[in-house]
This record gives sequence, C-alpha cells and structure tokens, in this order.
Amino acid sequence: MLSVTSDPHPSTNISTAGAFSFALPFWLLFITFRVLFNLAAILVKWEIKMQWQDVLADKTLHDLPYKIELNEKGLIEMSPASFIHSLLQGRLTKLLGNQLEGEVFTELAVQTTKGVRVPDVAWGSTGYVQKHIKDVYALSAPELCVEIISPSNTREEMQDKVGLFLQAGAQEVWLITEDGQVTFYNHHGEQTRSGFDIDLNGLV
Repeated sequence: MLSVTSDPHPSTNISTAGAFSFALPFWLLFITFRVLFNLAAILVKWEIKMQWQDVLADKTLHDLPYKIELNEKGLIEMSPASFIHSLLQGRLTKLLGNQLEGEVFTELAVQTTKGVRVPDVAWGSTGYVQKHIKDVYALSAPELCVEIISPSNTREEMQDKVGLFLQAGAQEVWLITEDGQVTFYNHHGEQTRSGFDIDLNGLV
C-alpha cells in the first residue's frame, strides 16, 4: 500500500524557502547600487570638466561683462562686475605681484566640491603653478583666494565660497568690500590679520 506522509510544519518550510529566494536578489541589488553610485561619482567629475571645456570653447560667452562659474549641477552662474569691483581687482593684482614671489591670477577657474568657482584674484606659489600648469581648470585652489563682494552677493553665498576655497586647498581666503574693508579667513576661521606679509596700502 502506498503511504503518504504529510509535513507537520509546511508553513515553516515555505517561509524558509521564500527567505532564501529573496536573499540572493537583495545582495545583487545592493552590489549593483554600490557599483552604480561609484560610477556616477566618476562621471560627475568627468562631466564638469567637459562642461567647463564647453564654456571655454563657447565664443558667445567670451565678451560678456560677467564672471562665469559652474555650480554643482553644472549650470552656468554669471556675476556682473561694477567699475569699483574691477578697479579693486586691478589694484590688488598689482599689490600682490609687487610683494609676493610666485604668480597672481585673475578669474582663475578652480574645481571645488560645488562646481567650478572663480576667485576674483588669487596668488599661487611657483610650486603651485608648476603642479597645475597643464590643467584645463585648477584641480586645487592656490594658496590665496580673494573675493570682492558685490552688492548682489549675500553673506551666506560668500561664506560658502570661503569654505569651498579652503576645502579645495587654499591657505587663506580674503573677502573685500567695495569700500576696501578686508576680512581674512583661514582653516581656523576669521582672523584679525593675514598670515601673508602684505601691505594693502593703496588698495583704496
């Protein structure tokens, strides 16, 4: 006679099998997500470089009276420069060039964690220049970055730029108002004076 033995715990076996069947897809999804996340991070860095190259190649942007930057989304941001803004920029460039060894930059494109940012004036040592001489845009910030504050700039916006340049490698960041007041920042926060031996007489 054929005998049939029933499983006393059928629901237990079914749940165990079900758990095992879902385990493999879960780990596959987790690994796939990690791979895609890392790939996306690489592509974002590459995409920003290509977008900045596009900005440089776009002749329609060459003669605009604006400072052009790229934010973290790759979107173009433009800041208009007033007469006094340009005057301070030129005077500061001259002062730094006369007093510091190395090179002075105006409108230097710098890679940051929030896109390509452009300090109004910057100074870099000879070693910095040699390190970045072949960059499309500077992959790290020079030792000194300076922003001249326009009336349209907010305090939050400028403090954010201070942090971005310091994070990108700057030793100091200066904020200069259009009436010539200078605030100095380093990795310890706001300072009463600069660590660079600079005489700013003649700036205003």
